[in-house]
This record gives sequence, structure tokens and C-alpha cells, in this order.
Amino acid sequence: MPQIALVKSSREIVIFEENDVADETLIAEEAYWPVWMPAGAGLSLSLVNSNSGTSTVEMFDTDGNYSKNLFQTSTDVQPVIAPEVPHFCLPAPTGDFLATIAPGKAGLTLYITEIDGLVIGDPILSGAPLFVSWSPDGDRLAVHSGLNLSVLELRDGRASIPVSADARGFRVAAWTPKGELIFAEPLDSQAESVAIRMWDQENSKAETLYEIEGGVAFSFRPGTGELNFARTRDPETGVFDSIWSLNLEKGESEPKQWVNGPVSSFFWSPNGEKLAVIRPAPSGSARYAVSVVDSNGTFLGATEPFTPSTEMQTMFAFFDQYELSHRLWSPDSGNLLVSGRLHTEGPAPAFFGTPEDSIFSWTPKKFSPFERIAAGRFACYA
Repeated sequence: MPQIALVKSSREIVIFEENDVADETLIAEEAYWPVWMPAGAGLSLSLVNSNSGTSTVEMFDTDGNYSKNLFQTSTDVQPVIAPEVPHFCLPAPTGDFLATIAPGKAGLTLYITEIDGLVIGDPILSGAPLFVSWSPDGDRLAVHSGLNLSVLELRDGRASIPVSADARGFRVAAWTPKGELIFAEPLDSQAESVAIRMWDQENSKAETLYEIEGGVAFSFRPGTGELNFARTRDPETGVFDSIWSLNLEKGESEPKQWVNGPVSSFFWSPNGEKLAVIRPAPSGSARYAVSVVDSNGTFLGATEPFTPSTEMQTMFAFFDQYELSHRLWSPDSGNLLVSGRLHTEGPAPAFFGTPEDSIFSWTPKKFSPFERIAAGRFACYA
């Protein structure tokens, strides 16, 4: 059965199998944001040491045994990016490298660690905002820092290849299955419209795929060359007005709008057959609901409204980054995990304190209710 990493209300990190919540393995007594390492190598966790004023990324195996240190902040910088977010960690698909975004002397900084090597927390560059994505082969890292987009080569030395000096209107660059890089550049000074572009390293050139009004957030449908992007014409709202699809494998030149807004975020199932769309609930009060459609846009089911936990709010807000590091869908694409509180659990915390968040599993079909599987702040599948 698939394993789930759970952050309890006390910040204990445990692992359990999907069908046996009671038989859990304690990994750490207090930590943040568990990240599953590739090939069953274990978990990386963010820890904060309030006594020393530092934070670290530590690796554990799935039996709870400590493995190694992967990163540590220095004592002369802030130990966390923000409350509840010490770092952002993204392992390469091969498991050879770990990219860590954390505070540094020059501000937000990207660090690279060789998992089985001697290099630990090598600072690469500083800038803000800062977003990263690994190429499918794990040899290259796309780095979007401020207005600059570059590709960091890791196998043969540390070469940084510039891609764009005016990378705006998006956050995380997306890799095609063949290793081309998808990004955006503005068509006007205010970035009210963007050109979606594809960069090929072999000829160091970028071609325009499509021009569209607004800003975009990218994601590829798993196992395909189908590019999906959410479009917003009002970025300040944090809501997208539609989701579009452009099949690069078929050489399409005109994308199709296939999901209407409002959309907060979206997550593909591992088999590429279901799309979970997170929407603001009509009831308001920071509540959301999940609706799922198949790859043709046919409605499969929707949840009742819920108030997401702090961690889940972060994942929804930066879904194009966190979908690369944390999996909400089960490996068989049958269930989806969310964390937070249901509407029936009491008033908002602004009135009567903070009710305890829970982890819910949901099977995307009509009339399917949430199943509460544990108390906790956040959970993700291996």
C-alpha cells in the first residue's frame, strides 16, 4: 500500500500506510514540510533550532533512522523564509541533488547539495522571487530569479546558461518531456500580456508558442506533451479565470480553454487522467472546494467546502512550485489528500481560537464524502 507522510498538530512527522493509520512510524518530533526523496530513499525534513537561531534540512530513512544533513543556515541570517516555511526543497528526479531555497546573507538564496557527495548547501545565487524546476533527466535546473531565467548545468561542472533577462508573467518554468523549457516574456511594459515561449538548449533559441492577455502558471499533463496553463488577468486577486491546453506533441498552435474559473490552483493525477481544480467556495470565509474533471473536461465530482490548513494554503498559493515537491494524489490516482477543517467543525478561528486541522482523503466521484483519516496539519503521498 502507498505510504503517506503526515505532519501532526504537534509538528511530529510520521509515516503510515494508507490502509493502516494506526501503525505509524515516528520520523521526527518537531519538523516542517516532509519531502519524499526519489526511489524510496526516505524523507527530507526542515528543522528549526531556536536555541542556535539556525535551521537545517535533514534526511531520514522510512524507518525513522537519521541519515544525513543536507543543509544548514548560518547563524547570521534569519533561519526561516517565513512563518511555517523554513525552506523550500526540491530533489532532482534521479535523487542525486537537492535544490534548497532558504535565507542567505544576500537575501533569498538557492543552494545545491549533492546527496551522496561532499558538496552540502553550495550557494548558487540570490534573488527574489525565486522559483526552480528540474529537467526530466535531473541534469539541469531551471532557475527563475527576479527578472532572470537561467538553466544551471550540474553534471559537467557548474555552468549557468542564460535564457531570458525579462522573464515575467509567470513563476515556475516547465520542462517538456523532451527537455525543452517553457516560460513567458511580457509583450508590454506592464506585462498585461505575455508570449509563452519554448527554449531549446541545442540551438540556444526560444520560439513563441502563443500570445495571451494576462499572466500564466504552467503544468504538463503527466506522461504527455500537453501543456496546461492557468491564466489570470488580475494577479492581485490570486485567482485564475481559466485553464488552457496546448498539445505540443500534436504541433497545436492554438490552445483551447477547457476549464472555466474561478480557479485557485490545479493538480494532475499521476496517470494524467484526472485534474483536481481548487476553487474558492461561494460561501467565502477563505473556504475552498475541489472539483475533478477527466482529461476531456467531463465533470467527475466535487467536495464540500473546507478551510485549508496553513500548509495547504501555501501549497494552493504556489501550486506550480509545490506540485513538483509534494504529491496530493495517491500513486494509483484513486484518492486525493487535503488538510484543514470542514464547515461543520465550528466558526472561523478569528472568533473562537483555532480548531484542530484534519487530514481528509477523497475519492473523486459524485456524492463521495470526505473521509477523515487523521488529525494533522499536512500530508502527502510517497
